[in-house]
Amino acid sequence: MALCMGGGFELSLACDLRIAGSSVTAIGLPETRIGIFPGGGGTQRLPRIVGEARALEMILRGLTVTGQRAHEIGIVHEVVADPLARSLEIGAELLGRSAEGLAFAKRLTRSALDRPLAEGLADERKSFSTVMRTASAREGLRAGRPPAEIQKL
Repeated sequence: MALCMGGGFELSLACDLRIAGSSVTAIGLPETRIGIFPGGGGTQRLPRIVGEARALEMILRGLTVTGQRAHEIGIVHEVVADPLARSLEIGAELLGRSAEGLAFAKRLTRSALDRPLAEGLADERKSFSTVMRTASAREGLRAGRPPAEIQKL
């Protein structure tokens, strides 16, 4: 039996990608069951991931879910037998990508819903212009890969 509750779960909510093991039987924030509340970011991060209504229900009732259910409701991105191996695979995949491109993509995506669309689009255009001037972007474009080859990267 594997568990991911309380502070450990709150820490995982701060991650960009979350992968659960298929043996995980309980993921959640059960703090209200013992008279406290999630104090490590859970009340702020969980609603951003699953929506306010579902987060409120989980937090107020102290609900936990299985790894598979966490995947179904969007808490985790994948459920696999060996989450460490899968995490290392994804890390290796991202290692081969431009750090600047990833950083801009992450920043823009994280701020997308916190501001008006026009402001986000303007920031995206400005950021795109900036990243296009990086050596990694120039090299990636210079390679002239066809779409089928890009799909394999």
